[in-house]
Amino acid sequence: KAKITLSGYRKIEGRLFARFFTEFDMSNLDVPPEFKGTVSSAYRWKSVSYFDVERRTIHSIEAALLLTIRCDTPWTKSVSVTDTMFTLVREK
Repeated sequence: KAKITLSGYRKIEGRLFARFFTEFDMSNLDVPPEFKGTVSSAYRWKSVSYFDVERRTIHSIEAALLLTIRCDTPWTKSVSVTDTMFTLVREK
């Protein structure tokens, strides 16, 4: 599931920017039936992007990414969780 919303406009450094809020959720992993064990995963992304209306370029993106994977099998049990936040800014 993905959703992009125009959440308004803002002036940055005297220029007009469109503000977009993005959500992406991919939380179900298809596992072949012959796999012996259970697997669950979640991949979620949320971001705020600023798009320069006049220049038609992306100015910046601030994003949070959450990735969770769990795998339980007859031969191993493991849990791996990663949580990341980052910012991308276009050079002038």
